[in-house]
Amino acid sequence: MLLSALGLVLAVYRVRVAGLKCRGQELERIVEQKTHELREMSLTDPLTGLRNRRFLTEVLSTDIQAFLDFKKYVLSSRNSRRGLDEVSVFGVFMLDIDHFKQLNDRFGHEAGDRFLTEFAQLLKCSIRLNDVVVRTGGEEFLVVLKNTDVAYLDLFATKILAKIAEQSFLLSEGTSSKIHKTCSVGYSAFPLIDAEPDKYNFEQIMMLADQALYYAKAHGRNQAVRVLAGPARPETPEQAEKLLKNLEYGEQKGYVIKKVFRMSGDESSSSGTPG
Repeated sequence: MLLSALGLVLAVYRVRVAGLKCRGQELERIVEQKTHELREMSLTDPLTGLRNRRFLTEVLSTDIQAFLDFKKYVLSSRNSRRGLDEVSVFGVFMLDIDHFKQLNDRFGHEAGDRFLTEFAQLLKCSIRLNDVVVRTGGEEFLVVLKNTDVAYLDLFATKILAKIAEQSFLLSEGTSSKIHKTCSVGYSAFPLIDAEPDKYNFEQIMMLADQALYYAKAHGRNQAVRVLAGPARPETPEQAEKLLKNLEYGEQKGYVIKKVFRMSGDESSSSGTPG
């Protein structure tokens, strides 16, 4: 009788322990899920659902470093794939919606927010699953095409210009009010110089792309401006810093060359005068 009672107590104890263990595992799962959700929120722009600047430093930087290490490996080895790998880059595109303030002033901030959300979705639908779109602030966005053919960069830039210009953006729910807008693009490849992958870091390439975007905005908008490496190299930190702040200075010194694509289909080199 005593043995039976002890057996029953032991069985109850084991069931209770198993129950507590299952409950503990469930709590761990919930905590892990909530932690993941909070981290995702911290890396996501709440309006558009795109990635934010924090994502660049905490997540994308790892991919960038891995890609840079691979490029260095390819350069330092006699790998038979070297010729193929040298055309692979990260495409860095800075985009800004043309005359966005006018949209806000005329139709209100709610319409502006809706436009930004639709614009963000259009960008997301234009890239591969592994690529990244970041809202860097206001109406400015960053697109990073990972490990892509360098020859595709120009095609992507002109494709985005055309898609944005052709899109009818709905201003508010339940109405037929639509608007057409354009955007400007500044872009470059990372690394900028394949034989010198450490010459400019990713942040500096973003700065060059931003300078190209500024040029596109100042010279007619609705165009894409690419920064390519020139024949010369900055010899001092001061020269390099000035290049990152002044694209025209870089052109004059031969550090960079700009390539302009307009919606008309015309292409001009750095010597051309934008319309």
